[in-house]
Amino acid sequence: MALTEEQKKRIEQNRLEALRKRAEKEKIRAQAQANAGTVASSGSRSAASSGPGPKQAPSASFVNKPVQVPTVKPTVPSVPVRVAVKFILKSKDRFEMSFPYNPVIVEVCRAIPGSNFDSKTRNWHFELQHYRNLLSNLTKLKQTNNIELDLLQGIPEFVIQALLKETKRPKSTIDLSAVLPKRLFEALYPFQKDGVAFAISRNGRCLIGDDMGLGKTIQAIAISYYFRDDWPLLIVCPSSLRFQWKRSIGEWLDCVREDIDIDVVVDGRKDIPVNRIVIISYDLLLRVKPDTANSFKSIILDESHFIKNDAAQRTKTALKLIKACKRVLLLSGTPALSRPMELFTQLQAVDPKTFAKKHDFGMRYCDGKATQWGYDYRGTSNPDELRILLETTIMIRRLKVDVLQELPPKRRAVVMLDITLPQKAKQLMASFKSQVQATTVEELNRPEQRNIVFQWYSSTAEVKKEPVCKYVCELVEQDKKFICFAHHKVMLDSICSVLEEQRVSYIRIDGSTPSECRQECCDYFQNQEKCKVAVIGITSAGMGITLTAAQLVVFAELYFNPGVLTQAEDRAHRIGQKDSVLIQYLIAPATVDDHIWPLINQKFKVLNKVGLTKDNFSEANLARKAAKKSFYGKIDKFLSKRPRDDESDNREAGDFDFESAQASQDPVTSEDSFLMEREETLLTDDEEFKFNEDDDDLLIDDFNLKLNDSIANVPSDPNFDLNENDFLSDDE
Repeated sequence: MALTEEQKKRIEQNRLEALRKRAEKEKIRAQAQANAGTVASSGSRSAASSGPGPKQAPSASFVNKPVQVPTVKPTVPSVPVRVAVKFILKSKDRFEMSFPYNPVIVEVCRAIPGSNFDSKTRNWHFELQHYRNLLSNLTKLKQTNNIELDLLQGIPEFVIQALLKETKRPKSTIDLSAVLPKRLFEALYPFQKDGVAFAISRNGRCLIGDDMGLGKTIQAIAISYYFRDDWPLLIVCPSSLRFQWKRSIGEWLDCVREDIDIDVVVDGRKDIPVNRIVIISYDLLLRVKPDTANSFKSIILDESHFIKNDAAQRTKTALKLIKACKRVLLLSGTPALSRPMELFTQLQAVDPKTFAKKHDFGMRYCDGKATQWGYDYRGTSNPDELRILLETTIMIRRLKVDVLQELPPKRRAVVMLDITLPQKAKQLMASFKSQVQATTVEELNRPEQRNIVFQWYSSTAEVKKEPVCKYVCELVEQDKKFICFAHHKVMLDSICSVLEEQRVSYIRIDGSTPSECRQECCDYFQNQEKCKVAVIGITSAGMGITLTAAQLVVFAELYFNPGVLTQAEDRAHRIGQKDSVLIQYLIAPATVDDHIWPLINQKFKVLNKVGLTKDNFSEANLARKAAKKSFYGKIDKFLSKRPRDDESDNREAGDFDFESAQASQDPVTSEDSFLMEREETLLTDDEEFKFNEDDDDLLIDDFNLKLNDSIANVPSDPNFDLNENDFLSDDE
């Protein structure tokens, strides 16, 4: 179909206008390139170049008439133009730049080699090696084009240096089969061999943060063997794991005589020996004398999150030992239990040059804020950048879901306990709740206010023990083989007492269990079918042991740190498990459980952002909400049938008869609006306890505390001052 004269005229006008705009942009581009000190020919740019640049000139066949391009003289604005710019690290070798459209800045971006424009995000991407050059060219625009940069976010110099250093590191070509004992090499999984190669490529200084149950111990043994010329080797671990380390080394290294070359320190009153391998607990680390410390050239810190608190004496002692060591290997399935700042001392131990200043780390990755008491580093910021930095430089971390496809899944569920609180107990729980809610964030940091939470926690154990024991008996009647975790002595004693009454074979591991006996207990549970229950202390035996004979894990009590809970969960969910593992959390309504559970979820969100875990309790949360409805359904149906006149019902809304309510068998529908209304008054909803990450400093992890049995006897004197030793577990 032929074009009309009007259409041809309009096409010609559009063509001329397009060429005029093209000429104008060419002038601006030439000036920007001159200012940046680069020479770039517009004719060499390919048609595939992306971004808001000009299109290619029409072909000669389309241009039938000569065109006179109008001359455009670029002008420099008299008033400075402020442009907000933000740099974001996207990978170990690339970053992106975000800014509102400005033609001059666009041309500066085009002049950088390897730059490209993302049409979806409308951001420019560059190679990391050009970051300094790009920033310098943008800064010059102030003088040449009167454009001022408002740098909202840059990339720290220590990050640039660390990442560029890694790009120059040669790839490891070590044949592990030639340098490791044959039996040890063949026992390693492929991902474990990658971990060994990673550590060797980092000269024996790294953090292995593999998920619990992925075999960090055997990797550490292989790495240490490779660097055996730098022994004596010092192994620092929780006291419960000392003899397990000795046993593992003797099993895999034939060159080490277990009874001659390995010393396990069990008595802090004696001098620390200097043998080929010395194994010591964190609490006895203070006994190492300076002259002895200089004798060790290699060190392994198992469960390295034990040194997360830079103010703790054991952390200071560990860092002094590390300074004298050439090889430093940190192992932890939960490097940060709650927040990024817990990583700093561990990172500084491995790479003191990159992670030199706590303030820089805190301001960049912990949302540092200045307060009247100093800087607050309890938040989270730039988590993606921190993840990239750690994974590129000093940390290797693999999750079970990524490397063990054949490992059965782990499922979480909440069990709402049928609990009848006496009137006095209800008043006590309500009093604790009201005191916590009425306390400001600043007040919660005071010891006397923390005591309120600790007393609430211990009082909850008292009121939960009977329904917990009832539930344990139900599991025993079903012939279940399971692990039961608890924290307070009163809870552990009650569970063991009911098992003895039922004549059930069980093992118990807590802070009072000698280290040398713990492995014997584990072996008995693993190998004896008649042993049905393992009663375990959450903090004293929640790590370093294997109990894969059980497919059910029950938590009689909650704990403030999600990392401690997942450590405990993975005593059963680890290499060697052949079946799906069910994790059950026993929740008592209207107790401290309603306060702790939301905080656990919030902390998991923080750790997910940094890439330290993929765990979450979303599945359990759904189960909890369903359980809440089911539990209170009978109560509400019972109340809805009661007389409503003032003469026959003088009780408060929360004053209901649990026994009568539980006896009711009426069906309950989830759509019952009255139920939902009552639920809000009977049980505190998650939103009511939605603390900020800053608020949860009332938790014990901020002081690196571990609540023990003595928590039940916390004095109520407001002048009583807490310290770390008041809450150390028995084995520390």
